[in-house]
Amino acid sequence: MLNDSQISSVSYAYPVVPGDVRAGLVTALGTVEAALARSADAGIPAFVLSTCLRIEIAVPAPMDRLDEALSLIFRETPAVDGSVRRSGTDAVEHLFRIVSGLESPVVGEREILVQFRQATAAAGKHGMANGAFRSLFDAAIATARSVRSELPTDPRRSMASIAAGLTAPADRVGVLGHGSMGRSVAEALLALPHRPVVEVFVRRPEAIEMEGVIVRSLGEAPSALVTLPAVISATSAKTRLIPAVELARIFADRTEPLTLIDMAMPPDFSPTEETAVRYYDIDDLAGLSRDRNSRGRADRMVAESAAEFAHKIWASKHTGSLIEHLFDQADDAVAEVVERLAGKLTSPQDRALLEQAAHTATRKILHRPVHYLSGDGAKEAATVAAAFGIDLDD
Repeated sequence: MLNDSQISSVSYAYPVVPGDVRAGLVTALGTVEAALARSADAGIPAFVLSTCLRIEIAVPAPMDRLDEALSLIFRETPAVDGSVRRSGTDAVEHLFRIVSGLESPVVGEREILVQFRQATAAAGKHGMANGAFRSLFDAAIATARSVRSELPTDPRRSMASIAAGLTAPADRVGVLGHGSMGRSVAEALLALPHRPVVEVFVRRPEAIEMEGVIVRSLGEAPSALVTLPAVISATSAKTRLIPAVELARIFADRTEPLTLIDMAMPPDFSPTEETAVRYYDIDDLAGLSRDRNSRGRADRMVAESAAEFAHKIWASKHTGSLIEHLFDQADDAVAEVVERLAGKLTSPQDRALLEQAAHTATRKILHRPVHYLSGDGAKEAATVAAAFGIDLDD
């Protein structure tokens, strides 16, 4: 029901868009804040969700405006095989599915809800603070909360927990980064049955307070790659964390195998096959995490919520037009009746009285329907329009 001129979106997502292509897009994007600012300065409010597995961009406008936004966000419009464009109700439902965790390798993962909320907050600072576009994302988040009861509730079922499990049986594990994913990884490690010593490496160690972990400076990351049996990287760096030449030297200094799990996008590392490193990038991890469990009623609940929201937005946009059409039809009917009876009237005053009486009657008849459509009855706009033969999409 929501038409294509009201929202357009594009997805660059695992598994159809490979990790190296997504990494290039993330690099072109730069910081989300800067990308949003570029689009907003051109008068196009946008939503940008950039995670390790997907980039989602949406605008409250038709496809040509989406192309314009993309050229600003990425500094040129990317041509990417596997990208998917959506508009109208399809775009709404896709966003609802993402935040609900239905498009995640681990269905219902909690990290995506946090990331989606952060993306919504960032967009709110750059022209998306009010209106139907903002209400779309608020409604998506509310739906995600409501469907949680229909999805698996095991808190260990997440990308972070899968990564943590791959480090076994290491007795010491390093975590590079302490953003939303880094914190989730540290928590997942602390929840393991064998519970290793967890060392977290961050740029500002003094700002981190987390019970049960050792906090170190990110500058010590090279030594972690030399001495620790397992390292999980979850930074938000836009370039390689350690230059390739130095990384090769570090790995050459190791005397024991290393499990290196790289959850960053773009990846923090690129070890060569000659090194004794068991390396997993984010796409490897997603493949291991792919969840085939039943989603119960969640798919249907999300589809219904998305359709209801889309219909509500369409109706609110068209209610004013519908009411105007109803009055126009009433006025046309009055004019037709008065013209047909004009020959039987004896004076101009009689014609004026008839016209006034007819207008008063039609306004009285329309009062209740108009009041209803202006309130809770907006959702019935399409039905009322069809009953009166009005095409609201013209």
